[in-house]
Amino acid sequence: MNTRKLLVSVLMLVSILLTACAPAATPAPTAVPPTTEVSTVAPAQDQTEFSSKIFNLHMTVNFGSNWHVIDDYSDLVTVVGKENDWNVAFNIVTHARVADPVSGAQVPFPDDFAAWIKSNSDFKAGEPIETTIAGIKGLQIDAVPMPSKQKDFLYMSRTKWNIIPSTEQWRFILLNDVNGERLLILLIAPASQFTDAVAQSQPILDSVIFSTTATTQTLTKFASSTFNLPMTLSYASDWNIEQYPNQVYLQKLRTDSWELAFNFVEGATIADPNSAGEIPWPQDLVAYLKSNPHIETGDPKPVTVGGFKGIQIDAHAKYTGDKRPFITIAGSSEGWLYLDYEEMWRFIVLDDVNGKRLVITMTASPTSPTTPVTEFSKFTDEAQKVLDTVVFSKP
Repeated sequence: MNTRKLLVSVLMLVSILLTACAPAATPAPTAVPPTTEVSTVAPAQDQTEFSSKIFNLHMTVNFGSNWHVIDDYSDLVTVVGKENDWNVAFNIVTHARVADPVSGAQVPFPDDFAAWIKSNSDFKAGEPIETTIAGIKGLQIDAVPMPSKQKDFLYMSRTKWNIIPSTEQWRFILLNDVNGERLLILLIAPASQFTDAVAQSQPILDSVIFSTTATTQTLTKFASSTFNLPMTLSYASDWNIEQYPNQVYLQKLRTDSWELAFNFVEGATIADPNSAGEIPWPQDLVAYLKSNPHIETGDPKPVTVGGFKGIQIDAHAKYTGDKRPFITIAGSSEGWLYLDYEEMWRFIVLDDVNGKRLVITMTASPTSPTTPVTEFSKFTDEAQKVLDTVVFSKP
């Protein structure tokens, strides 16, 4: 209902009733006030400044009280209208996949997105134009989805975008290099509201700021009261930490699939490569990994952690289709590893840390069993910052 039109009608009715009830009188001259122009500018809204602790780009964005954030993932931030079905989504597509419009199979995000979307039979796309977001040049292209049924379109790490047989209009803005990442900004709205959605979302895009580094974080110094080895380390606020007698376990809050652990392996077991059972911890972990048919390994190399020398080796765990324990730490702990996903692992073996045998593990896993791991080096760089702070002291 048009409330402005309703208010005018009510005022006219009241005016007529009052006129009918008033006594007749000689009309007096009426002063006509000067004509004033009614402002059509919307009142200023309180602004929210949003900066994700999870998103893999250091980005801040501002929006008014009629918008809010519904997605906050390592590769996706979505701002939506509270009163309208309008989406402004920031998608890191460096390692994303799209659905092939013919076969429906997942394929890597195309190098030439504009050409790909124009050739996609599920979209009617216009011509790309140059645009700039936060000082970074990119391409903008508007398109109307025209699928015969609901279909998958874009696969992110924790969710996906669909196209539906409904009258919508989409705007794609692709920035091919935002501090080393490819960023696809989506604006989605009903076709009849698209012009308004573009106008009202533009202040959000105008507010975007990309920075090369996050705001300096205060580090927390950790000294376990439970772990069976005197050790201190420091970590930033985007890590979560838990401790057990035989394990200290950290999980990166930027993604729930990045894990770093310090493990005592005395009494631990490991998967038997020749059966579904487990065997005692091997004396030579590198040789074991290289002989396991479910593991592909790189070459070992010497490293030093906390002043203690050791061996580091990276391993790629293949997806076997069945969940089974790979490493089981003695006593209360997080498990530790399972052969249930395709994962990348890094092992650092320190055979003698003040008389203790310590194995440090880094694990990067996907969000579905068949999705390949693509960000392992990014994770190990983050984990190394923690390892650089480790100090072992004698019991």
